[in-house]
Amino acid sequence: MIKIKGYHHTGIVVKDLARAEHFYCGVLGMQKLPRPEFSIKGAWLEMAGGQQMHLMELAEQEIKTARHVALVVENFDETVRILKQHNVVFNTQPTKRADGSDACSIQDGEGNGIEITTPVPARV
Repeated sequence: MIKIKGYHHTGIVVKDLARAEHFYCGVLGMQKLPRPEFSIKGAWLEMAGGQQMHLMELAEQEIKTARHVALVVENFDETVRILKQHNVVFNTQPTKRADGSDACSIQDGEGNGIEITTPVPARV
């Protein structure tokens, strides 16, 4: 049986690499990593837990979809406040889920969906 140890990275397509880097690094606080040369422009970004997001600049046709990346944050209310300061588009407003976690959905400026969430509280 294959035993997956964890999540390493997700790759998303963007049309404007500079705008996407500003959002993910400047707004969400990810750090830019060195990236090998490839045939397409891109950037590798790292989150505090060591997981990565790989941005790929391509002129793909935009397709509305439910695909998204879910990011766990330490301080949900502070995160929402900062996102609003940056005029980030909210697809769903902040809410408390039935499982006790907080969540909302946003867009990254390129139309990619991002879920902002908190860990599910431990069951007693």
